[in-house]
Amino acid sequence: MKYKDITSEYISSLFIEEPYQWGLRGDPYLWDEMRLNSKNKKILDNENLMKDYLYELFKNLTDFEITINKNIHIKRYFYGSGMSGGCVCSNWWIEYGIPFILERYKKNKLANEGIKYEIKEIYCKSEFFKGSRNSIEQAIERLFMFKEINLVNLIELLSIDENIKKISKKTREKIVEKINNDKYNKSECNKIFELLNV
Repeated sequence: MKYKDITSEYISSLFIEEPYQWGLRGDPYLWDEMRLNSKNKKILDNENLMKDYLYELFKNLTDFEITINKNIHIKRYFYGSGMSGGCVCSNWWIEYGIPFILERYKKNKLANEGIKYEIKEIYCKSEFFKGSRNSIEQAIERLFMFKEINLVNLIELLSIDENIKKISKKTREKIVEKINNDKYNKSECNKIFELLNV
């Protein structure tokens, strides 16, 4: 799904696209959690402050400093599959994840000054994986991997950065199908239906 780059004053908007390639299976879940935790945090004045913020956020969410050659198991990211399930790769975040977010920061900052900036393909290991994808659709799919969907996270995801405009009709229908049963809180379901306008 193609959509216009949306410049926002909030850090969460820098997670609007995600790389095609991750380090370990827990990395995309940390990506999602970093976005949700940045929804009310305004973009900082310079790249160094942004980098410090991202490193501190990593530490706050994982309870570990981000250091080379450190894989971290995060229980809440484990949905019951794979040897690296729930694991976060510090090397990936240092070499690819955080630099990619900072590339988006530079692009947005320069766009506000009327300057076009081409994001460096710093996180790509091969031509096949070049580019990025709609992280909203991917984040919804990741929520669906768990036996029970975290509706609060889904509501937050749909509510920030005009995300609701970036999901396809097919995904909207899938959300309704997944949550339209008695095991979920009705008021949370109704809030999602309201957001989806169904």
